[in-house]
Amino acid sequence: MTLNIELNPDLEAKLRSRAAAAGKDPEAFALEAVAEKLSRQETFDEILAPLRREVRESGMSETELNSLLESALAESRRERKLSDETAAHFLAQAVSCAEALPEPPKAFSLPRDPDDEPYLNLAIAGGAEYLVTWNERHLNYLMRRDTPEGKEFCARHPDLKIVTPPEFLEEVRRKLATEKGDSQRE
Repeated sequence: MTLNIELNPDLEAKLRSRAAAAGKDPEAFALEAVAEKLSRQETFDEILAPLRREVRESGMSETELNSLLESALAESRRERKLSDETAAHFLAQAVSCAEALPEPPKAFSLPRDPDDEPYLNLAIAGGAEYLVTWNERHLNYLMRRDTPEGKEFCARHPDLKIVTPPEFLEEVRRKLATEKGDSQRE
């Protein structure tokens, strides 16, 4: 791919200076800078951005969100010994992005449990990466590719993962640990 970009004079001077200091031509130096930027791990804000967007689009009130998160974090603390400080920080970050969304369109049918359809359709309409639930019996089967519903769901919505609160927190923890390890190497 060829990419042509316009640089303002100050940015161009900085690029030429840093490239010369590295003993490289500006094009090679710029390509390395782009590759480095694209290969780094996500920051905590970048990890939380989809969650913030999903909550904003979910239509949940702040009270509903607080209740949901406090319940999930309390259960996770019991199972995983999550510290109160970590739980409070996560809760504050999540609550900071709540916003109402009208009822989403029906995107997927759940004959096994139509009461769960609104939650699934809300996650789909909001472009969620995760649907976090304790409802393993009714929703988590959709992540299994050995059932007709699971095959259809995974084919139609490959970017949506249905996970339990501990699985979600573990995913966040893994991303943060990777990010922390990368920042310590720099």
